[in-house]
Amino acid sequence: LVITSPNADFVPELPVERRIISTFSDGRWGIHEYSRWPQVLVPDMLHLACIPRSPSEALAPAVLWEDLSPPTSWTVDPSLGVHKLGFIKPEIATPLIKAATSVSASLAAILPSHAAYTAYGKFLSLALQHAVQRMEILPSRPGIAVAVAAHVQRLALEMCGLVTYLDTVRPRIEDSRSYFFQVLPVLGTFVRDPTSAQTCHRVGIPFWFVQPFTPHVKVWQVVDIRPLPSVLAGAPCVPPIHHRPDDTTAGVTNLTGHWLRAMTVSVSETICGIGLSDLDGIHQSAETGPEFGEGAILSAAPSSSVTSTSDASPSGTVPHTSRPLNSPSCHPSRIYTESIFRTVSETWIYALQAVSPVAEPPRAAVYFYPPPFLLDAVDGQYAPPSVPGDPLHARVDAKIVRYVHNLVRIRKFCRTRLFDHTTSNAPLTIAEWRAALWGDYAQRDTNIHSSMIPSDSRKVKRRLEGRNSIVSVFENQGLFSPYSPDMCPHFAEDIVSVGVAAEDMDLRSTLIWESHEVNFRCELMALDSYLVRRPDWTALHRWDRESAVSAVWGEPSSVLSVLPSNGPGATAFCWPSVMESSWATCCGYLRAFVHVLRHWPNCPGRLSASLLTDQWDEDMFGRVQREAVEFYVRTFTRVYQRLPVAPVRVQSGDRRKL
Repeated sequence: LVITSPNADFVPELPVERRIISTFSDGRWGIHEYSRWPQVLVPDMLHLACIPRSPSEALAPAVLWEDLSPPTSWTVDPSLGVHKLGFIKPEIATPLIKAATSVSASLAAILPSHAAYTAYGKFLSLALQHAVQRMEILPSRPGIAVAVAAHVQRLALEMCGLVTYLDTVRPRIEDSRSYFFQVLPVLGTFVRDPTSAQTCHRVGIPFWFVQPFTPHVKVWQVVDIRPLPSVLAGAPCVPPIHHRPDDTTAGVTNLTGHWLRAMTVSVSETICGIGLSDLDGIHQSAETGPEFGEGAILSAAPSSSVTSTSDASPSGTVPHTSRPLNSPSCHPSRIYTESIFRTVSETWIYALQAVSPVAEPPRAAVYFYPPPFLLDAVDGQYAPPSVPGDPLHARVDAKIVRYVHNLVRIRKFCRTRLFDHTTSNAPLTIAEWRAALWGDYAQRDTNIHSSMIPSDSRKVKRRLEGRNSIVSVFENQGLFSPYSPDMCPHFAEDIVSVGVAAEDMDLRSTLIWESHEVNFRCELMALDSYLVRRPDWTALHRWDRESAVSAVWGEPSSVLSVLPSNGPGATAFCWPSVMESSWATCCGYLRAFVHVLRHWPNCPGRLSASLLTDQWDEDMFGRVQREAVEFYVRTFTRVYQRLPVAPVRVQSGDRRKL
């Protein structure tokens, strides 16, 4: 064979297809890195040959060619409390995110005129969005973080190639004139058939024709093969990331007939295909009694019959003036209770009250994030500080200050573990969250005194084992030391002492809002996945559905958007009543909510029909909001046998990044 070219003065090394393709330490694929090195032409993917060869201010900023490596591009985040977890350095991540956003906007602007490429363009946009959010929000170990950032570069460059193809090359193909004298500054491609060679030559794409050597081949100059630059031939990634292009995983065979597109889908699924755990995990039956401290939840006075083994009671007494909430029939997970710290819209109040109290469940209720009612209380040792609501209606919990103070320390870990499948990331029971918030991260002996009757000893042993299990997550995986009142963790740029945790109601309101928001978003995602997703869904199907659900609280995004990035003062409240002037600006969020619900079983027909009306007036907005929220609450309660966590508005002007 001989490789010839009429419009290039060099011959790059020919990439040979392999059964297994590895990701290197720079996040690239070596000689198979199609965004940096010419590849063999793929039918219907000529845009890969149109990827820019060098940076340009207009379309492809220089950061898309940035050489990445774990030692120079990644930095640890000590505030996470997890060993060797961190992010791509801001001086790289910030311009990379800006470049990805710009390229995505350029493609979105040109796609409507090219219907044949809409589906693939949408896939690239979704994959890039997931990769960017994965890099920006979720901390990773060095090798994985670099692989994700390199995938952002790869997808952005492919989108640049698609823009160049649609904007410049395709018009040349449709034009009868020849552009061989206007060779584009793009990567080019290897071709194996004369027709493809003639097309590339006519439209001005650099190409290398792989053909048998015969006496008829005209050679004007013989050159050596240009080998792969050393910068693209690094060491293997740690941990190793291998891909088998001929595998039928991740729905690859449904999208493509060639390994290059298969690799794009496979890698996107491997390093960006994160998801939440199911909400319906298996837990101890509620009929066996409270688990390691759950019986003490928000009680008005110390119980004489239930002793918490998850934490030692703080000094001081709890007033007897507040109403007891340790009765199962009035537990906040089963009956709606008011709060002095946050405001729930009337629509949600009516829906939650309509199903309250929820029947006693066969299993302990679980939550993705600390339940709001564990933070929604005041300390009974002194008068409640200034709060938005009436202090006389405040729930009292003598442990609340310690809960709040320790949550500031562990909250980033609690957010990260939702998507870290290398750790125990299942939702936790209320008792487990109490143990986590209390912060006594030390294992306890599970040997029970022989004088106890067998049934009691089994219960105590089970509680201790459960407590030790959750303590192990925070002690071993999170590397947290036992709580001390002298600790001063950071919340954003602020230092939070135990005194600040007790008195700063703006901080408390923000933490309660975050608890509501994270739980609500995760619960909606989990319930939708339970009701709608099918086993045969590809990654693209799942991402598309998660994008639709995320539109309920913001711009369509990925599952990572369940973690709010800004405080309540900088996040739109999407659930105003029709009495508020902001209702018209929230129609889009409500429409997105109805779009999600209409795919659920037994969705009311009138609710789905509301989408046929382009403009909603006040009456229709109020009716649709009421029916949608009621249907969601009823469905959630039926499936999970507890009340859902509602989105709330808090009296906080906190605009910090969380």
